Amino acid sequence: VLGAGERADDAARLAGLSCGVAGHVRDLAFFSARRRCRIPLTWLSAVGLNAEDVFGAQETRLEPALDGMKAKAKRALSELNAARFPRAATAALAPATLSRWSLRRAFDPARPGAMPAWQRVARLAAANFSWRF
Repeated sequence: VLGAGERADDAARLAGLSCGVAGHVRDLAFFSARRRCRIPLTWLSAVGLNAEDVFGAQETRLEPALDGMKAKAKRALSELNAARFPRAATAALAPATLSRWSLRRAFDPARPGAMPAWQRVARLAAANFSWRF
């Protein structure tokens, strides 16, 4: 990670985990509108749902299936903030801060979209200056 060698591997793994899960949550409305289920069927069946419920996009019924994913990503972000890594790796890890927005954002198929560009730049700058993700 930006010349930090193995010293930033754990931090990069945590950042990648949070970004990946947040991307799944953020894009759920997009994929469900195209009848693609991005939530493991075993997780859905554990809360009494199936793929058709995802396609129907009922937020209140999907939240229990997403809670585990969100908790894992939030835990990764907390661990990332506690991790020690070289300062040079901060720029590569900063995009992890954008995953907080996706995790807090409610699943809303009526308004799938991305973070406004100005907010994205501001969050990345703040993460680089404060070393907080």
